[in-house]
Amino acid sequence: MAKKKSKQKLCEIARSFSYKLNVGNFESRDFFCSQKAEVPEKQAVKKSEELYVFCRAEVSKSVQKELKTILAAQKMAQGLKPLTPYEKMALKGQADQEQGESSRQENNK
Repeated sequence: MAKKKSKQKLCEIARSFSYKLNVGNFESRDFFCSQKAEVPEKQAVKKSEELYVFCRAEVSKSVQKELKTILAAQKMAQGLKPLTPYEKMALKGQADQEQGESSRQENNK
């Protein structure tokens, strides 16, 4: 006996995250990630959160990479040595702290 397939109602979810990094001298860098998924309605809330976390993590990676590039370029322009491991850790901490602050602001909305 064949089972009848129950048609589940599908829901399309789109989540995104953007971040503006001020690099000084009236110059900024914009970072953006957007993802879409089509899931059964029952899974919509969970998938929405997963997509948001994914987008935020991808933007964070890009911001950290850009910060390292900017600092390395500044050091080269000043004739200084490349980044030390400590400076790399400090940059990562700065990006994480900025990300945490934006998260708290978003949660307070």
